Amino acid sequence: MGNIAKQELNNIGNMIPVARVDRIFNIIYANAAFYSVMEEAYFHSVYSILDEESAEHLKQSADLLTPGESTELLVFLKKQQMYAFLSVILNDNDEFEIKMCPAGQMIEILEKGQVDQERYRAMLYLLGDALFEYDRETDYFKLYWIVREQDIIFYEGSLNTWMESCIREDRIHEGDVNVFRDFCRDLKEGTEHFNYKVRNNILLNSKLKETVHISGQSLLNYEKKSVTIGAFSIHNSVTGEKEDTLLEEVYIDSLTGIMTRAEAENYARRKIEERPIPADYAGQLFPEKSVALCIVDIDNFKSINDTYGHRFGDEVLREVAAILRKAAGVKGVPGRVGGDEFIMVLEDVKDELELRNILRVVRSGFQWLYPDKLQPVQFGCSIGVAMYPQDAENYESLYNIADNALYLAKAKGKNRYIIYDVKKHGKVAEGDYALTLVKNNLINYDVVDLGRLVKELIRDGKAGIPDFLEKLAGKYGIERIQIFARDYERPVYCYCKEGLQIVDEEMISDPHYLFLFKGGTYSAVSNVHELEYAEPKIYASFLEKKIESRFQYLIKADDGTTDGLITFDVCRGPVKWKQEIIDSLILVCSVLESLIG
Repeated sequence: MGNIAKQELNNIGNMIPVARVDRIFNIIYANAAFYSVMEEAYFHSVYSILDEESAEHLKQSADLLTPGESTELLVFLKKQQMYAFLSVILNDNDEFEIKMCPAGQMIEILEKGQVDQERYRAMLYLLGDALFEYDRETDYFKLYWIVREQDIIFYEGSLNTWMESCIREDRIHEGDVNVFRDFCRDLKEGTEHFNYKVRNNILLNSKLKETVHISGQSLLNYEKKSVTIGAFSIHNSVTGEKEDTLLEEVYIDSLTGIMTRAEAENYARRKIEERPIPADYAGQLFPEKSVALCIVDIDNFKSINDTYGHRFGDEVLREVAAILRKAAGVKGVPGRVGGDEFIMVLEDVKDELELRNILRVVRSGFQWLYPDKLQPVQFGCSIGVAMYPQDAENYESLYNIADNALYLAKAKGKNRYIIYDVKKHGKVAEGDYALTLVKNNLINYDVVDLGRLVKELIRDGKAGIPDFLEKLAGKYGIERIQIFARDYERPVYCYCKEGLQIVDEEMISDPHYLFLFKGGTYSAVSNVHELEYAEPKIYASFLEKKIESRFQYLIKADDGTTDGLITFDVCRGPVKWKQEIIDSLILVCSVLESLIG
């Protein structure tokens, strides 16, 4: 933008909101379009028109700028209830210059500017061939396949290194090794035209070596340098016919059009291998050559399928893939892990703000996807993120950590992202789940020991209930057990860990609460935070009682009406109620029910 003057602002017109602001984002000059966005808040700071998260995001980004530097942000305008892109630059007068563009308008502008490029990519994609390019001056060789908005890169680096590794790893049919060497020689010498047939498995990474037709041409690029370009065309070894769709069948998920899980994981591994950890690496947060692994899970996708059918569910998956493609942009690629789970592999993320910008784009894309239709099922996404090299040194460990972060995002209530931080979330052991809120925090029990306790309870009758509850809670890590009669105000029997309060059951009269009881008999809530959006009233009640997980059993009268309630509360964090534990607790509750009659 560069040192906007008042007269220049007026000349820009009213299409794009533009302003100059001071260090606290109060307006110095602005055009009519910018004042229209500010509305009645035009005497206040720009922060006042943003939601809380966007305002904090803008402040953090602006504080990091030095004169001449700029940043681009996605923010939410709370008055207009819409997203916008902000371009912010710090000028030499210690003032910020801002351009604002509604998200929809920005996408329209970008699409218009990319028509020719997209047409060119579409034609290359339809050919079904892998492409290569070689620069003799730098010995840079790249073999890749163009597919829609992303590229599948088979190799990028030194030609000589690639040639030797293909031969050493038996990627070339033994009868065609010399032909393959001739092809590489023509690349190095800049031969004007060449054509070869080489049996290999370079593109398909399989045991079978298909016949590949290799054609190339040397020419001058836009910098007047001599480069060689060409194509690998796969032909059926039996019929000799060209296989136009074979690469797509191997590397692309047929439903969503993005990478398969295997290819996305291979892509991530290649990017990690290309970025060896330097000897002087000191664990800085976002080194120059980082790789971010983001695992994205659709919240409540089963409810979408159950409510609207699998055909609509498939449409949602395709739209989600498109959101991830646009969010990743030139920084990386998305892939479908399977079902409703995806990953994004991002390269060279310069700092946490840039990473958060990308994640916010993903979340906002979900927010505006079928907003009216999917609102009742609380459609959104949970994202777990881990970074190479500071979080892990190989792909497997990186995935394990990102998977932990994903489950932490779900444990906190879904529809959010968690960027793993060892100081906040704890160290994750190899193959283990050890975050603050873990996905497999199970209640462990011993069947024989439980049987012994139940026998003692039956022997002692009602008088043994208090002692039984205390032993049961102590052995199986349950902080509070309460047995209520019909009024639910005070329990008739109770064990309560020191520091916790005895609580009533005021929610039992709420019809929504009874929906938690499967078959009208029991309710097993593994993670209270999953209720935050679906049942906010119940969620608030659980938080007030310090409940993180809860199992409840309804005591029924002879006529089928509810006559009481037995409650098991876990307050140390979410746990997973495994089916065998549920079956055991139902048995325990049946015995207690018979005793209290």
